[in-house]
Amino acid sequence: MNKVAAGVLFAILTCWPLVARSKTDVIVMNNGDRLTCEIKRLDRSVLSVSTDPLGKASVHWGEVADLASPRAFDVQLGSGEHHLGSLAASD
Repeated sequence: MNKVAAGVLFAILTCWPLVARSKTDVIVMNNGDRLTCEIKRLDRSVLSVSTDPLGKASVHWGEVADLASPRAFDVQLGSGEHHLGSLAASD
């Protein structure tokens, strides 16, 4: 293997953890199903997620009963107000 190829391989393997976040977000559907995923975005009542077995998926917000995530999100309401923080299950 030449030095350039070895350098590219090293860069890919070193940066991979920055690209691939762990799938630790949990969505609970109205029917009780639980989906472990990575929440990507919520836009116009469509929750976009990424899962290991399915890849990219979309869930209508009306089908979501609950969700939780340890990561920080920037949530903008329809009024324009911003909230920054993690998502937790409601009580």
